[in-house]
Amino acid sequence: DGGIAFSLDGTRLLAVSALHDAVVEHDARSGAALHSFNGVCGLLPSDATYGPDGAIYVACFGGNGVTRIDHGTGASGAFVLGGSGGLVNPRTLAFGPNGNLFVSSASGAILEYHGVTGALVGSFVDESGNGGGPLDPYGLRFHSGVLYVASFFPSEVRALDASSGAFLSTLVPSGAG
Repeated sequence: DGGIAFSLDGTRLLAVSALHDAVVEHDARSGAALHSFNGVCGLLPSDATYGPDGAIYVACFGGNGVTRIDHGTGASGAFVLGGSGGLVNPRTLAFGPNGNLFVSSASGAILEYHGVTGALVGSFVDESGNGGGPLDPYGLRFHSGVLYVASFFPSEVRALDASSGAFLSTLVPSGAG
């Protein structure tokens, strides 16, 4: 009922359970549970990813922020404070090629945070979709200089420039399957 992510080396898999307020790390080959991080958000984790530093970052839908879990110690704490930069019910997150953390907000924006400090860098994509029309971002993936955004409403996938956030195209239009 939440996101999944692979470690940078592909050996571990994170599975998010909003229902159980948990992020569970699994062996990517066997599926065996390795670690369970419970209650890291306090309410409704929605997505998780590994950061370039090896830590685990969790979008906390109910807490309006992002939690960082030290992979070595299991200690967790706020990385992006609730509501920072107008963040509302964060849904998904991804580290960009610049090392910064990008977080989709229920407001329709995609916000950029410094990858080391968690400080707000700015609104990477505003509620207008940076010229592509209103956006309801539910999925974020960077690939080959493009940020792909899965939108709930309208139900489509858009391509944005990974450096500037400029609208490039609607890759999969609403109703295309």
